[in-house]
Amino acid sequence: MNRGNKRVSFLLWTLSVLFFQLNTAAQRTEKDNSMVKAMLKHAQQGDRDQSTALFFSKNADTVLLWKKLSVLNRNWKKYGHAADSVQFHDAAQYNLEGTGLNVMLVLLRYRNANWDELLLLTDQGDNGLLDIANPEDVYSFNTAKFRRYYDLKETPARLFSFFSAGYGGADLTILNKENALKAVQRIIRLVENNRKDSLYALIAYNRQDDPKRKYQEEPCSPDEARDRAYVNRVFYELQGLFSGPGTMWISANFSVNLKNKSVGFRAECKGTKNGRYFRFVYRKGNFLLAE
Repeated sequence: MNRGNKRVSFLLWTLSVLFFQLNTAAQRTEKDNSMVKAMLKHAQQGDRDQSTALFFSKNADTVLLWKKLSVLNRNWKKYGHAADSVQFHDAAQYNLEGTGLNVMLVLLRYRNANWDELLLLTDQGDNGLLDIANPEDVYSFNTAKFRRYYDLKETPARLFSFFSAGYGGADLTILNKENALKAVQRIIRLVENNRKDSLYALIAYNRQDDPKRKYQEEPCSPDEARDRAYVNRVFYELQGLFSGPGTMWISANFSVNLKNKSVGFRAECKGTKNGRYFRFVYRKGNFLLAE
């Protein structure tokens, strides 16, 4: 195949990928719109019809969702909305990187204004509904709460804070990739400066044979012989692996476990070209190296 044909083939392949992505995005958008319209219908009618349940994620707590949807139905009646007084206007999904979750901000049209009344949590896998934020406020169209979601749309982690109670009160710190990178850079900086004594406070206790200590819930102790051996091993494993903290970047596999409050990722070095997988647990405001 000559160079001209290769360029044409590459262009066609690029266009096909772009078409697939746009088509997939359009399908997801249509599903988002249909889901919100089904929720509006449910709020008006209050029946458990399958048109709403079809949009539940397979990972959803369906009992909790039906309870929250019933609150929306009560609110609709409480505020005396007519059938066509509230209309769906628009919806946008915001990715919570590494979590498998999206936050969906829904705008509803009411009395010639667009209101950010609905904030939903959806599953990135099946794009289904997982949760509804503050259901007791939905359809109240309270001016005191106008734009409370919309003004945070550029920071999805802050939008997620309205759901975090369902994830053990997940600290938003672990959702920030930069915080994870700083945690590993801090350790590499100590290794580079031969500060092994300072590593104990940054490495999680990793055994389960001491009833007085909790696995990966506290830092290692320099007073424990096996902790000293473990920290010593980590120190020599990392020594020379990276040319310095400033040369590191998170290259792949960034993932967040919200319930366990942990984050994992692969970090690589621009200088040595070396890489390593790291996992940190977040305990009492500190990142502790767990793997």
